[in-house]
Amino acid sequence: MKKVLFVFFFFSFHLLSVAQTPEIGLMINREYSYDGYTLLMPLLSTDLFLIDNCGQEVNRWDTDLQPGNSAYISPNGNLVRTARSGDTIPTLIKGPGGGQYVQIYDWFGSLLWEFEYASDSIQAHHDIQVLPNGNILILAWDLHSFDECVSLGKDSTQIDEEVWGEHIIEVDPSTNEIVWEWWLWDHLIQDFDSTKSNFGVVKDHPELMDINFINLPAPDRDWIHANSINYNPQLDLIMMNSRHTGEFYIIDHSTTTEEAAGHTGGRSGRGGDFIYRWGNPQAYGYGTAADQRLFGSHDARWIDKGLPDEGKIMVFDNGWFRPGRPFSEVLIIDPIFDENTLTYEFSNVEGFGPQQIYWSYIDTTENDFFSNYISGAHPLPNKNVLICEGDNGRIFEVNREKEIVWEYISPVQYDQPISVNDTLQPFVTGTANACFRATKYSTSYAGFEPYELNTSGPLEKDYPQPYYCFGYKGQPGEVSVDIFPNPVSNTLTVSF
Repeated sequence: MKKVLFVFFFFSFHLLSVAQTPEIGLMINREYSYDGYTLLMPLLSTDLFLIDNCGQEVNRWDTDLQPGNSAYISPNGNLVRTARSGDTIPTLIKGPGGGQYVQIYDWFGSLLWEFEYASDSIQAHHDIQVLPNGNILILAWDLHSFDECVSLGKDSTQIDEEVWGEHIIEVDPSTNEIVWEWWLWDHLIQDFDSTKSNFGVVKDHPELMDINFINLPAPDRDWIHANSINYNPQLDLIMMNSRHTGEFYIIDHSTTTEEAAGHTGGRSGRGGDFIYRWGNPQAYGYGTAADQRLFGSHDARWIDKGLPDEGKIMVFDNGWFRPGRPFSEVLIIDPIFDENTLTYEFSNVEGFGPQQIYWSYIDTTENDFFSNYISGAHPLPNKNVLICEGDNGRIFEVNREKEIVWEYISPVQYDQPISVNDTLQPFVTGTANACFRATKYSTSYAGFEPYELNTSGPLEKDYPQPYYCFGYKGQPGEVSVDIFPNPVSNTLTVSF
């Protein structure tokens, strides 16, 4: 009993001593968080960081360029990331999330490979996807003039000088050769100008994109603003998410480049046309504004094979321009799908389903979970979900009962971690510690096996001494508290 009382007073004193520290670093680490290493992708930093569940640095990649925007750790331990060189990008397209390079770094920070994809009329942006064969899918913009848009039935009153389309290329890093490509511009329809070749009934062609569909308060040259791509290796399908249309799209990757430009071919038999879309049925002539389900979403992805709820689809819905109060939401949907024909269920009344949400996470406290831009979420093997509330650098893990079991506030402001005595600076709609996304990998992930993963302390500077990781698995016998370092909790659970 005396031992318990001693520990109680010691830790109470320690908690009170850090009460004035800013809310950065490790906040919550409960018993049921997933034991892994989290890759931080700070939006404004040239460095990327790998941390453990205690918020301690495990590895750092010191690069020369800011992200453009995503990064991944490959099973061989290499870091594959996007990058941009700022105002020197050789392109007329300079939008949020714009990139220029795709790079591969080894574990120790040496640059192994670099591929530039930017010119006067194209620019890589936002996201990439490494395929099982080592090739890399790159998401990119393409520039289309006012006259070209009008020639395809675009309403001229909707055009702000030009329009940016979207395309995806597949690059073989061993040769730098583009081995496959898909262009949205090959899959347009419109019901505005009957003299144009792509004139048709939009509602009869949900597999095509209406060039005149606008989902914003005003026209924007960044018409689609795709911000993520995801690949399903079992089905050989690609998913692309659009912030500006409120939808994500699935296309067939088994096509040749020639078939991807048309409407036949591939395992689906539909060439490069959409085989599924979800989030805003009014985009293809179904429903009304009341049926829109996604508002500025990011990071649409399949739940990988072998994980709980495999095959379902997860997406981070930012809530941008959501009617009523703004809030973000993480959704899982379970569309009905025929794997043999690559066909998703479609209703002649409602369009693509499902109408019901399988699972979702929102914070019921107003404005406690809202990121106007960037952000993402992904499932973990223990059924938890890692969420990156990007615009304020908040990364947290929830279980399926919607309890927060791990929470971390990135201390990386602009290019470097700050001190616990510093103040976070504002940036866009959030703070300058914004993170594009975060990914948690298992401690047994193949990419870590060749290396000795030693910690070098928390990222934030001037952290309190001694530093405790309360509730961390592998430390039985210590007092466990849920929240550290802020706000102070007077609730202690003694577990010997």
